[in-house]
Amino acid sequence: MRSRVLAQLYSYRELRRMFREAGCPVAPEEIGLTRDRLGRTFRLAEKIRNRYTILDLAAELGVLDACVERILGSPHYLR
Repeated sequence: MRSRVLAQLYSYRELRRMFREAGCPVAPEEIGLTRDRLGRTFRLAEKIRNRYTILDLAAELGVLDACVERILGSPHYLR
């Protein structure tokens, strides 16, 4: 099952390229969000849906804050 799922996923680079070509924003600033607000939003988003998501898993494992900080601090993501 893992190989079947992985075969359907796009890399971040490819997905970003596709969004750019379609004229979609790919950075928080492009829709008026600051990095600080985006970080708070990640943490709130985990509580919005009444279903189990990757955000719930990260929160339960105690790594959500570290993951958010890594994403926000990365020179590769959300740029």
